[in-house]
Amino acid sequence: MRRWVIDFEAMSEAEARRWPDLFAIVDTRVKPERSKLRDDYATQRRLKQFRLQYGSSAKELYAAILVLDRVLAASQTEKDIRFALLASKYVFSDKIAIFALCEYTSFATLQSRCHITLAQSVGSTMKDDPVYTPSDCF
Repeated sequence: MRRWVIDFEAMSEAEARRWPDLFAIVDTRVKPERSKLRDDYATQRRLKQFRLQYGSSAKELYAAILVLDRVLAASQTEKDIRFALLASKYVFSDKIAIFALCEYTSFATLQSRCHITLAQSVGSTMKDDPVYTPSDCF
């Protein structure tokens, strides 16, 4: 499935209106959802206030992978822990662990039985499924 992201970054509303088709999508689809968010949670309050920005910018991540053609990735919540090399040009979900590594040796090391066994023993779980938590597993 393909999805697209609209991110006006730090643009003002006047600047963002220079792209009327994109602005209309954000205004009709994002604004109503963001207006429902609660003000007593800092993250939700920020999303509500900055509706022209994508939910999570992860500036450090994108700066680190800017020079790479591909990155190593793993879904954090899957029945099995699996790694894949993905194009670095994508906007990644917060449910995917992204590593600024692009070599096959890194892929082989992280996909190895040794690393998967370690990750399953030190990572957390959701129901009975492992959760790949980079701070614990990597």
